[in-house]
Order: sequence, then structure tokens, then C-alpha cells
Amino acid sequence: MATITSETKSPITKHDNHESAFSLSTVLVWLGSLKLTVALFALSLVIVLVGTLAQDEMNMLEVKQRYFLSWIAPLHVDDFFPQAFFPHEEPISLVLPFPGGALIGLLLIINLIAAKATRFRIHASGGRLLAGIGLILAGVLLAAVVIAAGHNSDGLQGVPPISYQTLWAGVLAALTVLGFGLAAAAHRVSNSTVKSIAYGFAIALAVFIIYSLFSGFRIGDPGLRIVWQLTKGLGAGLIMLAGCILVFGQQGGNVLLHAGVGLLMVGQFVFGDRQLEQRLSLIEGQSSNTLVNLDQVEMALIRDVGDEQRVTAIPASRLQSAAKSGALIDDESLPVDVRVLEFYENSTLKDLEGGENLANSGVGLEVRAVEVSKSGGTDSEMNLASAYVELLDKDGEFLGKFLISQLLSDREILVPDGSTSDIYDEVTVDGEAYKIGLKLHREVKPYWVQLEDVRQVNYSGSSTTRDYSSFIRIVDPDTGEDRRERVWMNNPLRYRGETFYQSNYTALPGGKEMTGIQVVRNSGWLIPYVACSITALGMLAHFFGTLTRFLKRRERETRAERAELAEPSSAGRSRLAVSLTVAGFAGLAAIMLIPWQAVMFGLRPESRVTKFDFYKAGEIPAMYRGRVMPLDSYARQSLKAISNRESLPLETAPPGIQARVLGEGVSSEDEAPVISAAERDSAKRKRLSAMQWLMEVAVDSKELRFLPMFRIDAEEVRSELGLERRKSKLYSLNEIGENWGRVRTQVERAIDKEARDRSFKERKLVELDSRTRQFTLTAASFGLPVPQEIPAEEFEKVFPGADEATRQMFALRELERRMSALKGMTAPAIVPPSKATIAADPLDPPWDAFASAFFDHYSDLAKADAGDQPPPQRAGIETFSEMIKAYGDRDTETFNQAVDQHMSLVNSYQIPGYRSGLVELERWMQSNWPTGVAMILYLIALVLGLVYFAVDMPRLREAIWGGLLVAVAIHTVAIVCRILITGRAPVINIYSSAVFIGWAAVVFGLILERLFRYGIGNVLAATAGVLTLLVAYGLNTGDTMPVLEAVLDTQFWLATHVISVTLGYVATLVAGTLGIGYLIAGWLQRGKKTLHDLYRCCYGAACFGILFSFVGTVLGGLWADDSWGRFWGWDPKENGALLIVIWNALMLHARWDGMVGPRGFSVLAIGGNIVTAWSWFGTNELGIGLHSYGFTSGVLMWLTIFIGVQLAFVVIDALTRFIGLQFGSASSS
Repeated sequence: MATITSETKSPITKHDNHESAFSLSTVLVWLGSLKLTVALFALSLVIVLVGTLAQDEMNMLEVKQRYFLSWIAPLHVDDFFPQAFFPHEEPISLVLPFPGGALIGLLLIINLIAAKATRFRIHASGGRLLAGIGLILAGVLLAAVVIAAGHNSDGLQGVPPISYQTLWAGVLAALTVLGFGLAAAAHRVSNSTVKSIAYGFAIALAVFIIYSLFSGFRIGDPGLRIVWQLTKGLGAGLIMLAGCILVFGQQGGNVLLHAGVGLLMVGQFVFGDRQLEQRLSLIEGQSSNTLVNLDQVEMALIRDVGDEQRVTAIPASRLQSAAKSGALIDDESLPVDVRVLEFYENSTLKDLEGGENLANSGVGLEVRAVEVSKSGGTDSEMNLASAYVELLDKDGEFLGKFLISQLLSDREILVPDGSTSDIYDEVTVDGEAYKIGLKLHREVKPYWVQLEDVRQVNYSGSSTTRDYSSFIRIVDPDTGEDRRERVWMNNPLRYRGETFYQSNYTALPGGKEMTGIQVVRNSGWLIPYVACSITALGMLAHFFGTLTRFLKRRERETRAERAELAEPSSAGRSRLAVSLTVAGFAGLAAIMLIPWQAVMFGLRPESRVTKFDFYKAGEIPAMYRGRVMPLDSYARQSLKAISNRESLPLETAPPGIQARVLGEGVSSEDEAPVISAAERDSAKRKRLSAMQWLMEVAVDSKELRFLPMFRIDAEEVRSELGLERRKSKLYSLNEIGENWGRVRTQVERAIDKEARDRSFKERKLVELDSRTRQFTLTAASFGLPVPQEIPAEEFEKVFPGADEATRQMFALRELERRMSALKGMTAPAIVPPSKATIAADPLDPPWDAFASAFFDHYSDLAKADAGDQPPPQRAGIETFSEMIKAYGDRDTETFNQAVDQHMSLVNSYQIPGYRSGLVELERWMQSNWPTGVAMILYLIALVLGLVYFAVDMPRLREAIWGGLLVAVAIHTVAIVCRILITGRAPVINIYSSAVFIGWAAVVFGLILERLFRYGIGNVLAATAGVLTLLVAYGLNTGDTMPVLEAVLDTQFWLATHVISVTLGYVATLVAGTLGIGYLIAGWLQRGKKTLHDLYRCCYGAACFGILFSFVGTVLGGLWADDSWGRFWGWDPKENGALLIVIWNALMLHARWDGMVGPRGFSVLAIGGNIVTAWSWFGTNELGIGLHSYGFTSGVLMWLTIFIGVQLAFVVIDALTRFIGLQFGSASSS
């Protein structure tokens, strides 16, 4: 029996063990499968997208709770249709259950761990294996120590133990070692391309180090603070990388980068969205140890015990649920029981008249609460809750019905004037008096913070803020610490585990100032730094290894192709045609880039006697909106603001203006100008330049009112003003003014409305009003200040019996009032600060508008006594007035002499913020338009590139490549000029991003062409150059080089983040474009080799896309953590960048798993174009979030067209698959 049992059970026991092992292995394989990875990425795309769109109407806390922090998210279909894109009255009621962010994140972490456990193989044994494991464990331990040490409750954090200068010296030393290492590696490498890349990086590092040593350049302290955090992570990462290479071989970099991603995900999952954000608002001289949580509202019952207040609170969420259920809140910790009669998430207070009153005690007998729609999304107003509560003592005795409201108990926060007090009702329970109210949650800290000073610094001549600074004193009784610190924009303070960063500034009545400091507690704040360092090392190791192997393989393929084709050496071929073509590109560019007007005046100085030198006049420096620019730039911006053009047709100008521009006729306005037939023909061909228009405005001739210069696009506005339809859509001030009374009331009403509430007609009326105001400001700033003529009859009606002297004095006083008002406006200023003004304010001395400076100067002269020393003459007053007079008299010689004298006076002493060379450089850029020249060359190259596909001439392909080199060189010059002028990175707004993206795409195309030599890279580069510069041209609606808002006024890491993200845009768009090329080539039945090479290019571009977009997104998070106190905030622009990373990751993982082949990968790459366009432009259209400073209206139509075109390619490919049309050719060619 026993034997039988043994024999019978033995197989069964073995089978069960085998089945258990098989089951565990199967589960691990399934959990680690790339198919699950791709599915989770797809779910992530949906949850991130809907969470972004939902912010149009919801606040961030609600979005997080609904989508990002939930396990199962209630997916509201209406959230996919934001009001910004699809205005609608009734919301879509359909709600679907969907995996929430928390569930997706957890599954991704599990998938990552399971994948590493099942897919990666150990390639070491014995001592090598033990050494590798030991290094990995040591690196992990070091990373854990770094993270743990980053969070403590004592003193300052995040500051390196050495000086920043010493840290920078260490950085340069490390870069020097890296440079020598690259040079040594390049010397040993045989592959020519790898050798060139390594030498190139080594040379770039050498140039940077030498420049830093000799120029004194170094990253600022905030940037070096980030370097210090990353350095600690790099130390742990290098140890782990060495261990991973020992254990996993060439897959070591891949393992490490996934480990870093896993750590980043865990950190975000555990700590990221659970950080505590609080607000500290202080008026100068005020102290506080209490922080306010803006996301938590509570009903507070406050009892005074001596000098202390003891607070018992009920969270608003519990009040809200009790109001819905009708349940009594009878917690033992409460002194009373509470029945919530009504709860309003957002409310306002009104008089009792005409409404039901639920309260019978306290403040509720005077006012009533009324529920209003919740604020959120584009409406950034705070929600102010109110509730009606019934209080009962513990014996059930009725104590009264009360109104509690944030509008009462948070008055000190809502009206921060230093005199307003919070209002509470009082109730007595068992002989104890309690104050009751509904208010934001407060937390008392063990330290006190005193605001000693707060400062707001604006750019000169602008309302744009350059910086906010709070000078605070921290007194900590527990530690005895008493320190003074400065907290300013993007430069926070870390103290006792909390980050203090400058949030806002408020000027209060009576000259008082208040600061808003955001205080963030995030226990895992160092995790992103360590994770990013580890990921970056792993990614670089893996990427460099993959790139090296590809380049070696490509070099072997190229040799084989040449041998197969028996291609003769290129040395024996004549390159004359190529050289001549490239020379033609260069010659054409030179002709267009030379400022011929300035050159001709230089070669023939005598011509300045008979012609106005507007080129030189355009170099006059003008301060406008915080920066010094050439006068020509201001003129172009102003003319474009009112007419959408940088010049006006001379043909429609009044005769007197035509005469001045053509240089003929008579100067007196009382005589009719004589214009010959030949001159009229000349006027048809010529245009009124922006500088000529500005001088006409300064002269203020009567004929200026009849110059068509105001653009009116809307038919509704034109009809309202009774104007005839005109092809140019330009109308004069006189034409508009004749019937302005008809629309004045409509304009005033439209201005009073919120922008989003205006109708199309109202928006266009406000636009026209803005254009006329821009003209009025320009005229007031540059014209000679002359008292307005007041008819004697009209003056007599208002002031009967007044004499002529009174009338003149009244006109003079009115002029004085206008000049005083002009000083308070953001007006263009061409009179620089005097030496005395600079001495008093050396950092940011004010400039003055010509008119007000002229008036003040001659007013001071008139007031001075005969024997007094006359006030000193300021540069620019007399000279510009001479220019105005000479231009009005058509005295070219005097005008040019005045220009020269003006420039000489302005350049005779140093003026902070003004560098004549940069102003001259910008004048050249405006005059000769290098990006436009590059665009023309790209267009020529594109035409030739298409011709090449028809004729297949190898030398033509080489010539096109050379011509594109010329074009990209000019493109580079334009970007470098912008960097020099702004002192910023090449990407500071959407316009500059288009210019930079185009440049990077062209470079990518040129490299592609150099590698594969099919002509495809040429066409890609030329197409990218033309299209992106056309986009940039369309975005050029004002100053493209503005000063930056305070939130963006940082340098190194923000610039690095923006550039990296932009390069991610480029690579992803290039991959999508190559995907389109792959589909077209397949439809045209091209050979296998062509399709294969296109696919490889597309795949390579996608790899670059995920590299740059991931690095850029992570760097943005690190900068945000150091500047704003949090690594990730689910801001729309952040989410857009994340969508690009996820999409590229989805594409690559689908390809690695074999879920898609080359054709499917190409279709996914086209989808990347849609995701990138949404991230680049679409998120800005929402107009919300911390990145809403990049908002640009009017691109929604073009965005829709672009997305439609991409979808068309996808649909056409699906149809060809369905029909069964042949894709590609069976031949290999």
C-alpha cells in the first residue's frame, strides 16, 4: 500500500512542482512582456491627454484626484472637448471607467521589474560576476545614502559644502579629463565617423574650457546647486554602470537606464504627487509661524486658552458628504454635533433681501451665501466655499443655525491690506466660548519667519517684471538659529526639509508691499536628481554603443556598395560643376545679405547730401519694453501692429508724403505738392518704409490723417464704420474717425468684458481700438510737444470772458498734463539717461520719450532765472528735434548731420544696457533678413532636390548638399545673432523655437544625406528649412526678441532644458517625415533597399527623439524643482513633453517586440508628428498653466490642418492595405 501510494503520488508530486514553476515563469514573462508595456504606454497617453484637456475647466487638484492619483478614473468624455477648442453649453454626460494614473504607474513599475528579470541575461561568471554584483550593490547603497541625507529637519539643505567657485573649478577639471579621454579614444578608433564625432566633442569641450577660463564665465549659483545634486547621483551611477557592464556586458547601459527610470517612477509614485504645498503671505515688517494650505478647507472651532488658540477642525470633504447624505457629524473630538444644511464649493455673499435665509444666528442674519459656478482651468480665481450648519451640543440641545464662509473667515487672505480682520461667529458650549468659521487649513511651524523687505524690479521702460525678492529672517527657538536669507524668483531656500520659493508680489494701498512665498515639503526631493543621473549615464552608454555599432555597420555597407558598383574614385571626377553651384548659392546669399544702402553711402559720402540716410537713422537706440533696440525695430513693430505690414504702399499715400519720399516737390504744407507723371509711376513701385513712416508721424503733417495705414479685416467692423471694401484693407485715421462715434460705446463695452466672452466683432473692434492707441502713443512720443489749438469760440463757451493769455495758458497746462501722462506709459524712449542719472541708478537707469524730455528741458529753461546756470542738455533732445525739422523741410543734409550728431552724443559715454554693436547688428538683421535669405536658398535647394529624383545626377546631389551648407550657415548666423542680442538661449519663445527647430532639422537632414547619399536627406533638409521658417514668418507679429518674464529669467539649466526638448521635437518630427517618405516610397513601389534605408533612418530619428525629449523633460523637472519646489506638476506643457516621450517609447517597444514592422513603425512615426504638434502649439492654445506665457492665438486652424494632413497619410495607408495594393517592389534597388 505504502509502495503503491509512493508510486502513485510520486509522479503527481513532481507534476505539481513543474506546474507551479511553469506557472510562475509564465506570469513573470507575461508581466514583463513588451506587449503589456506597449498597452500601458497607450493607456498612459490617454490618461495624460485627458488630464491635460480637463485643466481647461478644472483646477489642478481636481484633475489630479480624477485622473493622475486615482486607481480607477471616471473618464468624462466631455473632458476631451475643452471649451478653448470646442465651445459648448451643455456638457457631454457620458462617463467611462478607465485605469487611473496610480494603477497604470504601478503596473509599469511591475512590468519594468518583471522585464529585467526575464529578458536580460547575465554574461559573467566567477569573480567577474561577484565583482559586478558588488559594484551594483555599492552603487545602490550610495544612492540610498544620498537620498536619505537629502531629507533632514535641521538647517539649510541642497547647498554644497564647498564654495560655488571651487565646485565650478571641479566641473572644469572633470570636463578636461573627459576631453582627454575622448581624444584618446578617438585616436584608437578605426571607424572614421566615430573618430570624427569623438574628436569633435573633445574639441568642443576644449573650446568651452578655454573660453570659461579666459572670459570668467561660469554657471550661476542656482545652476551649480543643481550640478551638485547631480554630481552625487553621478557618483552612484558610475559605480552601478561599471557593475552592470561587468554583469550584463553591452546590455549594461540598457539595464542601468531602466533602473534609473524605475527609481524615477517609484519616487514620483511614492512622493511626487503627495508633496505638501503651503503659502506664507507677509507684509513688510510682519512675522508669522503659520502656513496656509490653499488646497484644504475646513470648518474650524477655535477656543482661546491663555495666549494660545486650540483648533478643532472638520475637513470640507466631510462637510460636503454630510450635506449630501443628511448625516449628523458627531465625532467625539468635537465639542458640538454638526448637521450640514447646505454646502457650496464656490459662493458669493449677497444681501438678505429677496432670498431665503437658512441661518438664525450670527452673521447669517445680515448676509446670505449664494452658490456660483466653480472656478478652474482658464478661470484661475480661487473657489470660496460657504456652508449653512446647525449646531447641537452633546446632549442634543439646539445651539443655532449659522452661516460659515471663507468670504468671512479668510478675509485677511482675500483682502491683504493689513487692516482687514477675519470674521467669526461665536457659540458657547458648556461655558466655553468657541469661534466658528470656514477657512483654509493652517499649520503652525516651530520657527518664525519675518519679512524685512520685498522688492519688485521691472525692466527699464516696461511693466514687465525682471525679479521679485523677499528678504526674510528665520528665527528657530528649537535650534537657536537666527538667520537672514534672500528668496527670489527661481532661487528658493531649502530649510528644515521644506522649500521656500518666491510665488508672487502684491503692492498694497498706502505704499505697503506683500510677498507670497510658497512652502513645499517633499520628502523625496533628491530622488529625481539621483534617478536622472543614473538614467543619463545608462542612456549615454547604451546610445553610444548602439550608434557606434550602426556607424561601423554602415561603413562596411558603403564599402560593399562601392565595390559592387565598381564606383571609381571620386578624385578623378571633375567637381567644377559642384563648386560653381555652391559658389552661386554663396554669391546669391552675399548679394542679399549686404546692406547696400549703408555700403553705397560709405562708398559715396557725397550722396548723403541729397538722400536721407534712413539706414543710419534706424540705428538710433530706443528703449522699449525693457530692452534697447534700433529705432528701425520699433518702427517696424509699430507699423506692423497697426497695419500687419512693415511698409506701406506709396501709391495710396497723400501727395505731400509722396513728395517727401520721392525727394521732390515743395516743403510748405500750404502749397500743393507738384508730382509729375513719372513720379506717380515711381510711387506705384515704391513703398513707404517703417522708418519713413515714423518720421512722417514725428513731423505730424496734416496729410498723415489721410494715409491708409490701419488694417481692418472684419467685414462687420468695416460696415459699422461705413467704409468701402478695399483690397489692401488699409484705411486712414480720418476715414475711421468720421464714424468712430458709431462704435465707441461698443468698444467700451467690449473692453469691459473678459477676452473669452467677446464676440468676433467685439474682438475686432478692440483690435482696431488697440491699433489706433498704438499710433497715438507713437505720435505722442516722437512728435514735437506743441499745445493743441483750442478754437476761441469753443473756449469762450466753457470759460466766458477769458482772454487770449488764459486760453494759451490752458493749452500749455493741457500739454503739461499730456506729457506727464506719457511718462507713466510704456512709451518708446530715445533720450538716454544722463550721466547724473546713471550715477544715481547704475543698474537700470530710465530712458525718456523724446516729447516729454523735450518738454521738460525747455520748461526748465523757461523757469530758470536770467543769471542761473542753464540745465544741462541731454543727448538726443536737440538732435532728434533737428531731424524732425529737417525731414519736414526735406533738408537731407541737415537730417543726416543730425543723425550723425545724435549717434555721436549717445556713444560718447557708457550707458547700462546699451551696446552699440548689438544695436547695429539687429538693424542689419531687420534690414537684410538672414532667415529670409536662408529660406530662399532652402527653396532653391528643394526644387533642385526634386529635379535630382527625375534626372539622377550624382553631382547635382552633391551640389545641392553644398548649397544647403551655405543656407544652414546663414541660418546659423541668424541664430547666433539672436543669442548675442538677447543674451539668451536660442529658444525663448515660439518664434525662436520655429527658427531653431528648422535649423536642427536641416542639420539632421544633411547628416542623413552624408550617411546614405540618396538625395532624401537633401529634400528633408530643404523642406524642413522652408516650412519652419515660413512658420516663423507667420509668428513674427511683434518683437521676437523680448525680455523674459521673471519666472524665465534664469540661464543655464532652463536653456539646456528648452534646447533639449526642442531637439526632441526636431527628431520626432524628422522621424514622422521619414515615415511619410517611407509610405510614399512604398506606394510608388520603390525597391527593398530604398525602403530599408528609409526605415533605418526613421528608426534612428525616433531613437534621437526619445533621447532628447526624455533628457529635456527631465532637465525641466530638475530646474522646476530647484526653482518652484516640485519636480513635476502636470502642467499642460509638461504633459505635452511627456506625451512625446511616451509616444516614442511606445513606438520603439512595439518595434522591439515585433508588434509592428517597418510599415507600421512608419505609421506610428507619423502619429508622432501629431503628438509633437500638440505639444508645441496645442498646449499653448489652452492658455493655462505655468507655461501659459507662451500662449499664441490664431494657430488652431493651422494646427488642425496639419493634424488632418498627417491623419490623411495614415488613412490612405490603411485603405491601400485593405484593398491589397502592392507595397514596394520585389527588386532590391
